[in-house]
Amino acid sequence: MATGILSGVTPTYGYPNGTVFNLAGQAMYGATQVVDPQATAGSASAVYQNAGDAAAAGAVGAAQGGVKAAQGGMDAAQAAISNANQSVSQMNLYASQAGQAAGNITGQIANVNQAAGLVGQSAEALTPYANQLNEYGQGLHAQGLNLYSQGSQYLTGASDIMGMNANAGGLTGAYVQALQAIDPDRYVSMAAGDTQGAFSNAMGQMQRALARQGVDASSGRGQAMARQWATAAAAALSGAKTRARQTGISERFAALGSGLTQAQGLAGTGANIQSAGMNAQSQGGQLVQGAANVVGTQGQLYGQQGQLYGTAGQLYGTQANAYTNAGQLTQGAGQLALGAGGLAVTAAGQQVQAGNALANAQANAATYYAQVAQGYGQIAGSGGLMQALFG
Repeated sequence: MATGILSGVTPTYGYPNGTVFNLAGQAMYGATQVVDPQATAGSASAVYQNAGDAAAAGAVGAAQGGVKAAQGGMDAAQAAISNANQSVSQMNLYASQAGQAAGNITGQIANVNQAAGLVGQSAEALTPYANQLNEYGQGLHAQGLNLYSQGSQYLTGASDIMGMNANAGGLTGAYVQALQAIDPDRYVSMAAGDTQGAFSNAMGQMQRALARQGVDASSGRGQAMARQWATAAAAALSGAKTRARQTGISERFAALGSGLTQAQGLAGTGANIQSAGMNAQSQGGQLVQGAANVVGTQGQLYGQQGQLYGTAGQLYGTQANAYTNAGQLTQGAGQLALGAGGLAVTAAGQQVQAGNALANAQANAATYYAQVAQGYGQIAGSGGLMQALFG
């Protein structure tokens, strides 16, 4: 009983050689049909050939499908390569623009550094002005202190005159002592002494004259003249004292008035000098403040210079980032181009593999057909085998 692929083979029957047939074509003498080995072998060969043809055609079709799929892969790779090339061109353009932007920053950095240098020069140029203002201010303030001290001395002199301080030093003390020397009592004493001296001299002269005339001083005439003389002397002495006191009082009053005037003048002069000293101190302080303001402005300028240098540093950083971005874009474009090239190589390799597969399938089909041709002969000579399988 045939199995496997031969199970689909229908055996061919026929009469053995030497069988006699009648005119109707019927076998005579009880002959029966048996398996025809050659015909059955031909049928088996046809079955094998059909199966082999189907297998060879399937292998070739599959290989052709692989070639077609490889071509599709190549087309997709070509499209991807085209897109990649466009992306590479765009990335190179962006890289170029980033490089140009980075290059443009160089000029901006130079401008900022130049501006920072100019600001620094302006700040340095303020130093002499600040020093000069401070020097003038300090000098004027010192002069103001001296003037204020001088004014205080004038005010002290005025106070000493007003207080009649004879112990005050210098011209003020001498002036007070001169004022105190104007004493009405001294005037009275001096006038009394002068008057008494004058009358005493006159009395002596009169007594000597009377004596020459022979008049005795103890006589009534002498005593009467003495009394008259004494009365006149007393009147003269009283009047001299009165006039002397009035003169002393008047001169003392005038001297005190002059002292008051002098004290007031000293006080006014001292106040003016002190005011001038205070003004000088104030102006000196303003000059010192002006110097401080200049120094403050100088500090602000140095601060602006520092900010400008900081801006320049930031621009350097921005420029470095721009160059880095440009390099990254260029690197990315190169990697994308390499990837596209690798994709093309892979697609080409797949095409080569598909072509090799098709060639192998075709070679196998050729080998198969040669083997089938050889098999026909073998099967044809295998009648006994067919007889054993299907008899």
